[in-house]
Amino acid sequence: MMTFPCTKCGICCQNIQGIDSLSHLDRGDGCCIHYDTDNHSCTIYEERPLLCNIDLAYEDLFKKSMSKKDFYLLNAQSCNELQEMHSIPSTYRVDTKQIDE
Repeated sequence: MMTFPCTKCGICCQNIQGIDSLSHLDRGDGCCIHYDTDNHSCTIYEERPLLCNIDLAYEDLFKKSMSKKDFYLLNAQSCNELQEMHSIPSTYRVDTKQIDE
């Protein structure tokens, strides 16, 4: 089964401002209260919100409206753009060539 090739850069966890379903997790600076800035990891990874789990979000919310490949490609594009905006090293870019059904 194909899974989203997350590079675990953490930039999405540091930019949740403006996402209504995650607003209760914003520590006030746009960063999630569950993001460990020292270890660059999620402290509730196994129980993270649906929107933070690309694979489950696809199954529960988007499966009827688009293919998994298209959903992954849109997410990869968003990840890469956010990384570029925040000067995250290019080694963290999501390789869209890995996304194949």
